[in-house]
Amino acid sequence: MAEYAFTFGARSCLIKTYVQVEIGGESGYIAFTFAVENDGLSLRPIGDRDGQPLTFFAQTEEGVLAQASEGLAHRFGPRAGAPNSPKAASIRHVQLPALIDDRRPALTVLAQDTIRAGDYVVVNGHYATPLTQTPWPGSGAILGRALEGIDAGHCGRVRDVSSKTIPDVAPPGRSEEAQRAWAALKRYAGWLGHDKQSNNMRAALDALGVVLDQRGGPEATAAAIASVRWELGRLHAVDLKKLFRNALHDLSVDLDSAEGEP
Repeated sequence: MAEYAFTFGARSCLIKTYVQVEIGGESGYIAFTFAVENDGLSLRPIGDRDGQPLTFFAQTEEGVLAQASEGLAHRFGPRAGAPNSPKAASIRHVQLPALIDDRRPALTVLAQDTIRAGDYVVVNGHYATPLTQTPWPGSGAILGRALEGIDAGHCGRVRDVSSKTIPDVAPPGRSEEAQRAWAALKRYAGWLGHDKQSNNMRAALDALGVVLDQRGGPEATAAAIASVRWELGRLHAVDLKKLFRNALHDLSVDLDSAEGEP
């Protein structure tokens, strides 16, 4: 997190950079721009022609600072020299736009329960519920991550992450036991039929794969595993249930032991 104060033309501006919150597995830097007003006592977010706050994204802080500077120079005039010492101490009290990667489309959903920024959520139609508060509702649902906090009963933006290709093995960094357990779960899913319960089981496993691939926290991982267990209990394929339970148990034990390591 850093602040850079410049003069563009005759306009004093402030550029605020953040490490990008990882959404959809990508990371980098995002910058917000402000006009410094009232001799540094207040800040006004600089918007585009539609009134939306200007944001810039790049893989490095130098890159995002260059993009933001170019945008402000085009708007107000050439940049004057090196950055000034920031005088706008009120920057930390300004409500910033949600940290999002604008290169990917977002879904607008209605929150059925309060959702925190970065939460994994289940999106079913236009409604979204935190993954930790609902069993997997079926193969028609998607897994997303909230780009902003959304109060219950209000609309907000969610990034669809369930469309990513789920690897056949657990992501690098997991133990050999976790790799074997995950490969077994995916293999057993391939043996299932195409009835509703089987499709729901595959969808819940794919959601778990996304959480593992993105290294979701203990809460999100536990919720995703609970959703798989829920669908497992509804499977008609009795002969496969024991195989699924054994592999899921092995994966859960290994993940729990990894979380407990210092």
